[in-house]
Amino acid sequence: MTVNEQPIDPQNSWIAIDGAKITGVVTNAVLKSGFTKYNVTIRAINKHNLHSDTWVEITILGTAPQLFYQYEMTVTEDSSLTQSSQSPGLARQIDMVKRLKQMFTYDIVNVVEYQQMINNKQFNLIWSVCPLPNKCTTEGLSESEKKLIQAGQPTQELITLLQTEYQLNSIQSKDSEACSGPLNPPVPTQDPLEVEVPLCGGFRYQFPSTLFTDEDGDARKLHLWLLTPLGARAGAFHDWLLYIEKDQTIEGVPTYVDGALYNKEKTELKLVATDSTGLTATISFYLTFKMVPQPKYRYQISLSPFNPLKIDDYHTFLNKIGSFGMPELVRKYIGYWSYRTIANGNMIIEFFSCNVTYNPCNLYRLQEIKSEFSDSNNFPTTKFRDHMEPDFNVGLVAGDYEEPCGQSNPPVVIVTPPKQIIYCCGIFQYTIPERTFFDSEQGYTRHLDLSLTSSTFTMTSFTEFSSQSQLLMLIPSASVISDHQSQTFVYQLKATDNTQLFQVTSLTIDILGPYSILHECSIKISMTRLSIASSRTNLQTIQYFIQRLASYFQVTEEEIGVVSYSAQSSSTSVVFIWSYCSSNYRSQAYQTDSSTLKVDYYNLQIKILRLLFDGKRKVQTSFLSVFSSQFSIQNVETQFTGRCRDLPPTPTPGHHEIVIYLSYGGYVTHDYLDNYFYDYEDGDAFSLSLTFLNSQNHTVLIDHWINIDYSLHTIYAIVDDVIRASSSSIFIYYLRATDSASQTAFITITVRRYTTTFVWAPFNITYSLQYTGQSSMVYVRQSHYLINSIIQYFSSITTYVFVLVRGFYQIPGYPQYKTIVFSVARETCSSKVLEKVKTVYSSANGQLDSNLKSSVSQMFTLHRVTYESTCSSNPDPPSPVDPLPDLTVSYCMVFNYNLPSTLFHDTIDGETNHLGLALLDQHGMYVSSSSWFQLNAATMQLYAVAIQSYAQQQSTYTYQIQATNSRGLSNKVSFKARMDGKPFTADCYLSMSFTYKFMTSNVVDIDVLQRFISMVQEYYGRSTSTGKEVKIKMFTRVSNSFNVSWSHCAFQYSSLQLSQQGLTENDRNRITQIFSKYLVTSSTGQISNQIISDFKTFMSSHFTIQSLTASYDCIEEPPVPSIDKLRVFPKFCQLFNESIPITAFHDRRDGNTRNLALTLLDEKGRPVSSDSWLQMDAYQYVYGVVTEDVKKAAPLAGYQYYVQARDSSGRTANISYIVKVASSIKSFDVYFRLGFQSQYGESVPTATLLNTLVQKLSKYIDPDDT
Repeated sequence: MTVNEQPIDPQNSWIAIDGAKITGVVTNAVLKSGFTKYNVTIRAINKHNLHSDTWVEITILGTAPQLFYQYEMTVTEDSSLTQSSQSPGLARQIDMVKRLKQMFTYDIVNVVEYQQMINNKQFNLIWSVCPLPNKCTTEGLSESEKKLIQAGQPTQELITLLQTEYQLNSIQSKDSEACSGPLNPPVPTQDPLEVEVPLCGGFRYQFPSTLFTDEDGDARKLHLWLLTPLGARAGAFHDWLLYIEKDQTIEGVPTYVDGALYNKEKTELKLVATDSTGLTATISFYLTFKMVPQPKYRYQISLSPFNPLKIDDYHTFLNKIGSFGMPELVRKYIGYWSYRTIANGNMIIEFFSCNVTYNPCNLYRLQEIKSEFSDSNNFPTTKFRDHMEPDFNVGLVAGDYEEPCGQSNPPVVIVTPPKQIIYCCGIFQYTIPERTFFDSEQGYTRHLDLSLTSSTFTMTSFTEFSSQSQLLMLIPSASVISDHQSQTFVYQLKATDNTQLFQVTSLTIDILGPYSILHECSIKISMTRLSIASSRTNLQTIQYFIQRLASYFQVTEEEIGVVSYSAQSSSTSVVFIWSYCSSNYRSQAYQTDSSTLKVDYYNLQIKILRLLFDGKRKVQTSFLSVFSSQFSIQNVETQFTGRCRDLPPTPTPGHHEIVIYLSYGGYVTHDYLDNYFYDYEDGDAFSLSLTFLNSQNHTVLIDHWINIDYSLHTIYAIVDDVIRASSSSIFIYYLRATDSASQTAFITITVRRYTTTFVWAPFNITYSLQYTGQSSMVYVRQSHYLINSIIQYFSSITTYVFVLVRGFYQIPGYPQYKTIVFSVARETCSSKVLEKVKTVYSSANGQLDSNLKSSVSQMFTLHRVTYESTCSSNPDPPSPVDPLPDLTVSYCMVFNYNLPSTLFHDTIDGETNHLGLALLDQHGMYVSSSSWFQLNAATMQLYAVAIQSYAQQQSTYTYQIQATNSRGLSNKVSFKARMDGKPFTADCYLSMSFTYKFMTSNVVDIDVLQRFISMVQEYYGRSTSTGKEVKIKMFTRVSNSFNVSWSHCAFQYSSLQLSQQGLTENDRNRITQIFSKYLVTSSTGQISNQIISDFKTFMSSHFTIQSLTASYDCIEEPPVPSIDKLRVFPKFCQLFNESIPITAFHDRRDGNTRNLALTLLDEKGRPVSSDSWLQMDAYQYVYGVVTEDVKKAAPLAGYQYYVQARDSSGRTANISYIVKVASSIKSFDVYFRLGFQSQYGESVPTATLLNTLVQKLSKYIDPDDT
């Protein structure tokens, strides 16, 4: 025997098999285990040891009771029960229960706990009398206990009951804690409770948890009972009502009559709550049903149930009918009329729809529903029968109706036409569905007279309805939609039968889309109607226009959007305004008419405007006959506003992407055509501003490996070492077109590089050249020209030359110097190309081969040709021959120095001009692009521009020239370059910020500065022949922007001191003349910050000026005293030492007093003599010692001195310095006469000696004297 597939424990099991019986004791522990069903497997074994199993399901009813009183007994068994097949413990429990039950009149003895003692004959038993709820009282305890215990000992009755089998050792009572606390009944929070529930669809209602409060908790902690006033269970009194105790829920499936009677009688029920102590509370409970009008049509279904139906089955029936797919009979709309049992246990259930109008009666729909259930003979349809099985076996389904469903009725609406959602373009046609109306005599919609009206707008403006064909034709008009101020249009659709009875339903049309775009992008056609077209209605005319326009432009009718149409009945003039309606406008994103929605500029221009107008925006001749012989076009004009005021350019079909293929060492060109872009206002690609961008949408620099020559409309691309080293094989660029309104469009340029490699020659060749073409030419076109020139030159000595470009760079040198480094494919050390390069210099005069120079002369001047090769093993580097002198660079000029050809010598390559050259700084690093000193390797020329701000930091710099031979071996020579500060000038500076239009990754700052100086001098020299030289004060670069401060060397002096004195107001007019060549000058001679347009235009070929200012700071003014005089009061027997205040003077250029040179002057304005008692030191302190002689000689008004301040330009200013000595002098009888010799070793003022002597003596006499 097993329980729940687990073998039983004979010592502890609560259940066992005894012969052919299953016996057991349900203890509290079993009840609290949580299991209510137990599967007991029983095995029968025959004498052959063969067996068979069966099982019994045991259900335990109820829950563990509240134990108010318990008794604990210790018992010793006198006779053996082991003969039973049960376990001894279970047999004892069963026997004890049987004996104890004899003590009480009710069969409610409960074993709480059984425990086997060490002695198998002795056991402990805890049990209780299951008391009624009102037994939790002292009387309840006495009633039970007096039969068991008296004076603490077992009663004789109990001993006698047990003595035949057992010896009772002890018994004691155990009180429950539940009886020790306060005993209060539950408290209702609402009485009575009234609840309204639906009649249709059945109901389910759970009593609120807050309905009662009790010490046990809310209502969920209590036992709730639903009873009739007489105490019967409510479910037994009302067969349609069920109370579920565990959920505290009522549910029901009343019939229509049940609901009506219940509401009429207002039947009272009682809800009783019982807590854990057995105390109760009762409230009145009333149900009310939401009634519906009495149904006039009911469905009758006969069933052959397998078992009598319960309330759950009626719920299942509702679910089945509700899920069959009838919208009028979803569960919540199904009401029971009756359910009754007939012969042979069969049932008839009668139900109805709570969602059908019975007056007037829609008999059509009711019978249509019935036809879904059964055929004309009332036999169920296969679909319905299968749907109901296996829960219900359906026999017949009939329909029963009463008046007014049998009377003559007006047409009824079967299905209201669904809302039509259309877009504000094209032509909309809609035929009223056949099953919209039904008339019991005439039939469906086609047999009724239909009419369409609207009370909110004039239909004839864009709607026509044919009663005969029941066809609605609607052409959305942007003007009508705008005037209506809503995208929703509601029509009244009226159906009338032969008896003039009618029914009305609505037809709603939502016209979606951005009709404001159609307004803003409209095209107006003015025309004259010819006689052949006069018979058409307005809508037929508009329809004709749409069809003809769609045909001409090869678009769909939905792509033609009507804005407005006007035609005078008394005139032949017709105006039709329309627009292109993109398929985008019919998408989800464009359902609202938001002003932020984007116009489909591409299709508007490509599909419409490009075919409507020619390049001069004249109407195409072919369009004038678009309306054949029915309308004569007089004028076509665009009415573009808002988002269509300025149309952006757009790529034309087939040109959204250009794909260029490049080999590993290749070079390619691609010509783009005028028709790659189209712009309605400006024209095709060549009329637009084109810009070449990289993948980050930044303009590519002029020296990029792929670029565009806009003058030739050609894309050039050349692979160099940087691109070969790239891990990418696909490069993305964009060609941007910008029209006159700054609107843009893009074409993607995809460059695909093959990864095929070549065998490189063991040498590299370098051309150093000066570019002589236009500055704006992109480098890749220059290098493309060089490649062709190289191939052409070397083709004369070899059959095939494949040039592999290493790099094409801008090198330092003004105006434009370049270098191209290249090799060739499939060549060796015996290459004819290499041998030719070795001989390009004449052995007679050292000049380059004239044919080689002329091969590139259309764009370049070739200065030098060098090479590097691994074909030679000579290990010696070039040797320095002649040292370089120290070089001096002056202002107001561009410095140049040509390196001598004898600077280096190489045993194989020869002199300097055959070597690779580079300029290094004192640390052996290549000079930076911002260096003021550079080397033009092509011309072997050092060049520089002295910059004042550099000279102030460091005037002398150390550089090195590095020479590299063809084996890659190098040597160096050093030299110094110094800015000497000449000529000495006084300068009023102009300051300008600008960008350089031909910025490259290799450009050096000094080349940009040279270009600037050259253009400024050229511009300035157009109006004067003197003073055009330029002195640079400051030149800096931030990213691609430059800042420069310069002056014209117009004020030159013979010495630095004179130049530092600066200029005066007498020079202002001359300075203004210089400034006025760059900045606008007012009639009063005031210089503004407005740049003269002529200067801006002149500089624009190379620079974009951002700002330009001028300063008159060069005009010096003397220091300005802040006070007229200073008074001081030195005292006798005290040292005098006071500083001149820092605020005493101020100078516009030099600043406060501490930045000025101060001198103490006597009353005649001369510097005080060295023997004066008062002096001034270098720290601007006035000091002295007041002696008797000084006091006696003091004027009454005090000593008169002057303090003079001198600025850096030598200009001075004075303030009065009055020294008033104290009037009283102490009388001294004893004097000391001291002779001494100064140890200063030089002539010092007397005041200095006295000041030092007094300090020394004071310290000697009194060390504490300060």
